[in-house]
Amino acid sequence: MTITTIHRAKGNEADVVYVVGLDEVARVEGDIQVRNQLFTAMSRSRGWLHLLGSQMAGRPFEREVRQVLASHPTLTFRPSPPRRRTDDDE
Repeated sequence: MTITTIHRAKGNEADVVYVVGLDEVARVEGDIQVRNQLFTAMSRSRGWLHLLGSQMAGRPFEREVRQVLASHPTLTFRPSPPRRRTDDDE
């Protein structure tokens, strides 16, 4: 088992990938940089992907994940205007 950050995993693939901390993604779900990092992490899997997080219940991000799972085997991307991170966000 290898535990790494998304930046170190870039370009590598694995049969099974665990993405931990989705509650943090849900907290800043409009941040395009965070969503891009999540997409990169998810796309490292050749087979199985496990998404782990807590305190996401009822958030729009949780509903989005559930819609994607329900649409299996088709995944449709519907772009929305990205929200850029500003100095005020920190």
